[in-house]
Amino acid sequence: APPPPSPPSLPPTPPPPALPVEVSLNATGALDEAIAIAQVTPVPVSITVPPGIHVLTNPIVFNASTATSELWLTASQGDALIIPSSPLKPLFVMGDGGPSFHLFGFDVAGVISMAVSPESQMVLTIQNSTFVGLPNASLPNQTSISQRRLQDKSTSTDDAASTDFDTLTAPALPPALPTTSLTAITVAPVTAHVVAAAAAAAANAAAADAAAIPDRRLLFISGGRVTARFVTFSDNRNGGAVEVTGGTLTMQDCRIQRNVAQRGAAILVEGGSVVADTCLIEDNVATEAGGGLFVRKGSVHLSNLSVLLNNEANSGRAISLDASGTISYTLPAPLGRWLLGSGTSATVFLDPGILDADYPFACSAGVFGDSYALLEQSGPSCSGSCPTGHYCPAATITPIQCLQNGTYCPLGSASPQQCPSGTFGPRALLERIEQCEVCPAGTECSAGSAEPRTCTPGSFAEFPETERCSICAAGSYQNEPGATDCDPCPAGFYCPSGS
Repeated sequence: APPPPSPPSLPPTPPPPALPVEVSLNATGALDEAIAIAQVTPVPVSITVPPGIHVLTNPIVFNASTATSELWLTASQGDALIIPSSPLKPLFVMGDGGPSFHLFGFDVAGVISMAVSPESQMVLTIQNSTFVGLPNASLPNQTSISQRRLQDKSTSTDDAASTDFDTLTAPALPPALPTTSLTAITVAPVTAHVVAAAAAAAANAAAADAAAIPDRRLLFISGGRVTARFVTFSDNRNGGAVEVTGGTLTMQDCRIQRNVAQRGAAILVEGGSVVADTCLIEDNVATEAGGGLFVRKGSVHLSNLSVLLNNEANSGRAISLDASGTISYTLPAPLGRWLLGSGTSATVFLDPGILDADYPFACSAGVFGDSYALLEQSGPSCSGSCPTGHYCPAATITPIQCLQNGTYCPLGSASPQQCPSGTFGPRALLERIEQCEVCPAGTECSAGSAEPRTCTPGSFAEFPETERCSICAAGSYQNEPGATDCDPCPAGFYCPSGS
């Protein structure tokens, strides 16, 4: 009998994954050298920096020549990361074939450029960080911004910036690496790897000089996948905050504030997609169009309490949307706000054009919005008319009690109404004009009076419901307060008007 067939050969066992290298700095001047180590280390690398100010002498370029496959750069919350330059200069330039890069816990003065092809699968993660521009360009006149502020929250409304956002708590910084064994290298400053590091640093400098950065945005993305969580982009008056021409940007719990650019001072989208969840876009100024968003191509999807407030531009203070782009919003919006939807779908698409109003729209004065219910955020009626005994300025969440004596608040009041002249309001929470009381004879009541004012000597009020006491005519007098007439001047006396 022929021998039995040999069992099929098993594929070779793959090699175990390379263990990451942990680089711990104990000097603030060693970051350049530490990153240079990552450039020539063919395994994932984690760099943890000590508290302080960390200065890069040259932009760092990650591309196909970078040896490491993944890099974590982690700081204590609020440590500074800068590259001395004016205007802004790139801190990191991400090129095709470069490693995944994760940045945690820095205050950054500089630019990150994800200058990769649109189809790139490169990953950039930024968390618990602040990007601040160099505000050395004059800010356009913002008088109209201050005029368009929402009412102070103590008197009326949900200002989304002060309500939905100030209560957010950023999570603790994540561990720099997945739980795995680490090979440790201490940099104090670096003495090992000097030869390889120097070569990598020289290559970085040359590549950075050649890198073409389209704009001095705080974050530029032409491809790949970028995630920003609990990140602030603010005060870049030399080019705006974020530009996306390809790839995907996902933002969660982010703030984009006080940036200035020609178009799309907060976010300029020329392609790719942006997803913004629970993000505040506020006080940005475009000298041309789209103070908050300018979308020419690509898409922006806003959701879950995201809001554009007090942005400015010559055209489209909040948004400028071309026909080739899309902007959508999935409710809920912040309380006190609404979108024009069907009431059955939570997602609303914005029509192309320009939008000057804050977005989502503020509930109009006279109505309030205290619910995240889909139906109540899908139209201008919001949660309904302001109830009697209360008033509701624009964007009101909780109706405000009509507590000022001399006023009343009927259904749908945008502000307290004064009791008319000749009447007064002796108590709070009046709901109807009929509850204002008639001013008695001998007293006067101007509009909004909380109580009657007694006519002074030399004046009188003959009838009830008098707005102003009359002066005693010449030839008469009145020496008592609260009079309803004047007495004739006695013989032998002279009584001019008002005696």
